[in-house]
Amino acid sequence: MEVERHNKTPLEIERSIPGALPARARNNIGWAIRDARLAQVDDLRAMTDGQIMTSVRSAGRTQGIGRITLARIRDFFPVNA
Repeated sequence: MEVERHNKTPLEIERSIPGALPARARNNIGWAIRDARLAQVDDLRAMTDGQIMTSVRSAGRTQGIGRITLARIRDFFPVNA
């Protein structure tokens, strides 16, 4: 999934992520946006669980998030019906 680069500052990225999400999920979403694996936070609604688990990860990591963190993300960003 290729996304366009953006010119958002880290502060703007952090403000677009819900504060009630666990820190690990917020950080990983922020890194995914900075590394252009994700264009904006709302794109999570259109992604499958598998795409989220591999795309949303910390910088320099090859392993994505786990099922628990995915469940927390899906609480805030359910799949678009």
